Amino acid sequence: MDKFEKIAELLKKKHTIIDTGVLKDKHTEVLNNLELGLINDRAFSIVFLEKDVYRPPHIHDTSRAEFYFLEGNGLVLLDGKEIPFEKGTYLEVPAGSAHGFRIFEDTLFLSIQDGGGILKQDKTIDFRYE
Repeated sequence: MDKFEKIAELLKKKHTIIDTGVLKDKHTEVLNNLELGLINDRAFSIVFLEKDVYRPPHIHDTSRAEFYFLEGNGLVLLDGKEIPFEKGTYLEVPAGSAHGFRIFEDTLFLSIQDGGGILKQDKTIDFRYE
């Protein structure tokens, strides 16, 4: 098992369940996401997306995001455009921009979200579908 596979296994055990019952489609999502903490009101996390995953475009109205792709490849769907990524790709997603993912191989990335992230301390979620 290489270093990437070990990290992926750890992240599968450390997932966050987001109850999106406040949304109109009322579903639960499981994210393979390791929260690293807040620094200057920016939420840092490591995200693992498995091969062949499709995460439909969604919007964070108040949270700008930065993604640093550490492993894997696929497409970021950003405001109707398909942007390819691979190891080493950096991408900024402005607040209010629709973004999603089409994953071609197991992918690991660092996510940095402004405004304390998408899961707010008051238990609201800065997340909606287009």
